[in-house]
Amino acid sequence: MHLKALGVESAKPLCKINLDERWLEVNEVKWRKVDLHIHTKASYDCDLSPEALVDEVIRCGINLFSVTDHNCIDNVDELRQIVDTKKKEGIEIEFLPGIEIRTDKGGHAIHVLVIFPEYVTEEVLRDKFLPSLTLTRTDIINKGRENNPTLTDSKAYKEGLKKKYANFETVVKVAKELEGIVVAAHPKGQNGIEE
Repeated sequence: MHLKALGVESAKPLCKINLDERWLEVNEVKWRKVDLHIHTKASYDCDLSPEALVDEVIRCGINLFSVTDHNCIDNVDELRQIVDTKKKEGIEIEFLPGIEIRTDKGGHAIHVLVIFPEYVTEEVLRDKFLPSLTLTRTDIINKGRENNPTLTDSKAYKEGLKKKYANFETVVKVAKELEGIVVAAHPKGQNGIEE
């Protein structure tokens, strides 16, 4: 991951650190406002379109954000295009693809955020990440139809997003393979690690 994506702007180097024979320049830091847990209308608990969300992120002065919809990566490419357009307009903003996943750990299913490097595409997540977790669109629709087989695909998908779990250990393993990081979505709240 590039330091710029983490909110570090180049200035005169303060020091250099050797990390496994790779040199990392540590520069003066310009602080940025960051939010790595935001949802769009792809989640069942938000009604913002990707464009409206980016406008709100900018209005709030956030420079680095990740959209972590529930069990869903449907807006990654669209968000990247919107952010690229905003950057061409001179707005300082960075986007990292992400997802919030309901895992099989804990009494109320611990939710985790997986944040990926900026270069990971929606296609990579759809083809390599979600199938490993049985979180494909078909998996989610089937879960949504468990108690009501007559639901339309759209309604079954929305219902399945609320009910589908993934194996915690598999989430961590596959996320690491794609250079993602895993953090608790709600450390102290419902579906958090303390409940």
